[in-house]
Amino acid sequence: MDSEWINIQPELVSLMAQVREVAKKEEMRERIEQRIHEWLKPAHTAFVLSQPPNEPNPSILDIALSEDWRALLCSELFDKDSNGSLIEAACANIPNIAETWRKSRIGQLLDVVRRSKTYSGKEFPVDVLNLSSTIFRCTNCSLADCEYAGDVHTYPYTLIHACNYLESDSPQRREFILQLDRDDERCIVEALRYAGLWSGLSHIDFDDAAHEHMLSLLDALGWSRNTSVDEMEERQPWKKAMYLCKPHHCGQERITWFSKMSGQDLAAARKHEDARRTSTAFHCPWCYMHGFDPGLPLASHIAHCFAIQRPYPSGLKEHAEKIHISPGDLQSLINEKNVLLDV
Repeated sequence: MDSEWINIQPELVSLMAQVREVAKKEEMRERIEQRIHEWLKPAHTAFVLSQPPNEPNPSILDIALSEDWRALLCSELFDKDSNGSLIEAACANIPNIAETWRKSRIGQLLDVVRRSKTYSGKEFPVDVLNLSSTIFRCTNCSLADCEYAGDVHTYPYTLIHACNYLESDSPQRREFILQLDRDDERCIVEALRYAGLWSGLSHIDFDDAAHEHMLSLLDALGWSRNTSVDEMEERQPWKKAMYLCKPHHCGQERITWFSKMSGQDLAAARKHEDARRTSTAFHCPWCYMHGFDPGLPLASHIAHCFAIQRPYPSGLKEHAEKIHISPGDLQSLINEKNVLLDV
């Protein structure tokens, strides 16, 4: 009997160690999920509701992976009653975490601008991201089979574009988890599997051709080349008068010209513009996992969003109804033959 035990002991001890390790990780995952539900969800939900509806904010996963919250969520020994001040401090620090997050993301987007043909090696204004001529395009979405192929983006939409986030079944996300050095970080990402994971902006390009095209349109309008995206969308120039624009011809010299439309041509162009499908492929501000189809209200998603606290706080529906970030109607000015301009 002793000889049999001696033979199986190494293998059995190794197996028991593996079982204990799996149980320890499962216990950590359950503990993290419970703390996310009790502490982080209410704090993050309240923070998003306190911000302007169209402000880019970090997702619940971004907050969970911050230093403050990672320590709070993963600590093995933690008594909520005696350490409530630590929870309050972490909740109070979410605005600072969000500001750091925005600066980091904006810095990455400015790097995209610096790499462009238009701005390479040049100084550019600090508010370059707010200009209507600062236009981006996703190379992933340029694929022929992508629903949003041909879409152009302006800031801040580009920061929350769907392709910037890895979804739960993404092979790249699984690879990212395996590369994490810390078990607690892996447990947080797995516990928040319903939240999008930031993948960077390597697929985002500054659209030099669209930039030049927009400058030509602004010149034709007699508007400043420093016209902002907000001003362009507020004035909605393409809903007041119509022009026919032919900026690109394959194999021919680039020609940009404008001629005012009238009569039946104008009526047909307006009908086309009213029926034009505008992409709204942005994500839920809490989980960044849900890409919207055109016409699908945010409310239909947040009713099932796991990143939002339960029961739902007051003001959630009203806040969701005010969110309208999208690539913008600049899409029609860049890609459509018939574009509406002010005179």
